[in-house]
Amino acid sequence: MIFPKPLRRICIVILIVSPLALHGQDPLLNTAGTWTYNPSWYNPAITGSKDFNSINFTYATGEDYYSMILNGDTRLVKKIKGYYNIPDHYSYRNIGIGYYLFNRSSEDISTTGFKASGSYHIKLDENSMSFLSIGLSLQATMNKFSYVPDMESPDSTILKTSYDPNVDFGLYYYSPSFYAGISATGILEGFLPDDSIYYGHEERHYHFLTGYKFVLFRPLNLLIEPSVIFSVSDTTFNNFLKRIHPMLKIYIDNFCLGTYYYDRDRISLFFRYNYPGFYIGGFLAVSRKSPYYKSVPSIELSAGINLSYNKSRQYKRFHW
Repeated sequence: MIFPKPLRRICIVILIVSPLALHGQDPLLNTAGTWTYNPSWYNPAITGSKDFNSINFTYATGEDYYSMILNGDTRLVKKIKGYYNIPDHYSYRNIGIGYYLFNRSSEDISTTGFKASGSYHIKLDENSMSFLSIGLSLQATMNKFSYVPDMESPDSTILKTSYDPNVDFGLYYYSPSFYAGISATGILEGFLPDDSIYYGHEERHYHFLTGYKFVLFRPLNLLIEPSVIFSVSDTTFNNFLKRIHPMLKIYIDNFCLGTYYYDRDRISLFFRYNYPGFYIGGFLAVSRKSPYYKSVPSIELSAGINLSYNKSRQYKRFHW
């Protein structure tokens, strides 16, 4: 199989940057596994790009935190009146909407919030196979945190509460095989309290995502999907090579298996199995330098329901 030059370049980039990927901190309100199946958190323009209505629940836990996320994603439809012997049917609109309800807790801080996303999808060809979408999300977050201002008096713990509105913006191009997106999250950077030194707020982050699906054996729906994620903040922009993270997904009919190299000190593995109408998935990251009983692994479990399983005009078993 001979690949076009742009596709060969993507694979070459993945091979080159893999040994360069160093430890990096993702935005605080989510986990590394969010990139695997919920990238619309980082780019609201991805909302509605899959042409189905889904509800998803994710639980994640790590060494010093746990988090829960309930989110939904849909592409709006319109009813088209049939005529003669042709029944009524539905056609997808250009608008996608989504939401996130989330909670993340650690020893010193608890964060609860809501994010609502909207996107507009512009058709780029007559066959409705390629789109360019623009997305915007609005977020409201409540943070409860505690700290001890005087280490000599541990009983003088101070409790604080802050409310942070924020905005995300993104652009996303997608076709049946190739996709690429760029976005900015935490644009407002939050409104810090007076004691901001104790408060781990969301920094403004910039993200770039691109990938390609290669069909290896169509009768088994066997595909591989290499991709690259670039995520940087205002304070880490001068060291952007360390913020490049490759990902690889392998699809076999209803099953998806992959790895996300986001931390050179951790080995990660994730999977997802799509049943008719719903799915289950998991994400696991373990330390390479210490046994599991000394370093708590990061574990993420997810499940979702596809409420429009038979309505997707581009439905493939591996599509969602």
